[in-house]
Order: sequence, then C-alpha cells, then structure tokens
Amino acid sequence: MSRIMDFISFLSNESPDHLGRKLDDIWAMSYHQIEYTHDFIQLMFPTNKPSGITNREFYINNETLANTLRQNQTVCTNIKKSARWYLRFLSACDHWICKFNHNHLRITRVIECLHLLVSPIEAQTFYQNVLLLNKKPLCINSQSLKFWYKAANPEASNLCMTQHAAPTRAQKSAESPGTDNSPVHVFRESTQPKSNTRLSAGEEKRKI
Repeated sequence: MSRIMDFISFLSNESPDHLGRKLDDIWAMSYHQIEYTHDFIQLMFPTNKPSGITNREFYINNETLANTLRQNQTVCTNIKKSARWYLRFLSACDHWICKFNHNHLRITRVIECLHLLVSPIEAQTFYQNVLLLNKKPLCINSQSLKFWYKAANPEASNLCMTQHAAPTRAQKSAESPGTDNSPVHVFRESTQPKSNTRLSAGEEKRKI
C-alpha cells in the first residue's frame, strides 16, 4: 500500500511523518539515535530525486510542490534549523571524517535540499561549514568531496579540487554550529558513536 507524506505540514512542524514523528521529536534525538536512525534524513531534507536507500517514494516529484515549499517561510526556517541541528551533530562526532561513511551521503542531501528549497547562499554556507569541520582533508574520499561541491555549486561546469580545501575562519558563516544558542557537546574518542557502515565510491552516487 502506498504511503502518503505531507511535506508542507511536516516541514511546518504541524503534523507527523508516516511513522508518527514530528520535527520536534527528531530534533530531540540523541547523537546515537541520529547516527543509527536511517529513515528521517529523507523527510527533513527532501530533494527532487528519490532516495537510493529508504523512503524512496518520499521526494519532491513536481515543481509546483517545490515552489510551494520555497514560498513557505515556516518551512524554510525549519529546514535551516534542521541544517544547524545536523551540523552540531557533525561537529560533536568526528567519526564521519574517514574514507567512507554514510554521513557523506547525508551531507550531500542537506546541501541539495538547501539549494533547492531555501537558497544557494544557505547551501554554500552549510558546505563551507562542513569543510571547516573536516580537520583531515585528505581522509575523506575525493568522490564525496566532489558530490558536496557539485551540490553547493550545481551550475559549475568544471570541478576544481582546489576549491575543496578547507576555508579560512574568515569564511565561516554566522550560522555555524550552536548559533541558535544550543550547546555543542564534544564526544571523546572512546564515547563517540561509531558507524559500521562503509560505502564504496560507487555507492556514493546513490542518494540517501
């Protein structure tokens, strides 16, 4: 049986998703829950492409819906809040700074959603902040870096890997982790969640 998802109502934090979760419930997740729950990211950050992993039927399948979401100030505000929320998770847990990790696909999705529904500036801001968090630039595989760059700069015709270098602190946006006055907790090496998910470079092409 087909499941129904009302993106406008869900992203306005007025009604729950198909599993009974409102945005407030997802924002209240622990870092461990964020890491190991795989069926919320497609709903918080919808794009115009079906997921290759889960919730495949839940995506923005027409331009009318996309325009409606763009013009809804509450929706845009909540997407930006969700982006900051996820950025705090990335800042607290550095296990994703490795060759392959499922959070690489999530990052691509967040950037694409921001570009599609909020603004290119918000997409670029999130992208730059992720690069700032990447303390080991040579650790993450080049395919993931390319996908992030392309998501933030979809009009670019040529990729220049020099643009994947970490930006200076002067480039850091005001909307960096914790700017909504929520505390950023830093995990120690022994306590941060470890993901057992490892993706091949080919799988990075599938959208989470």
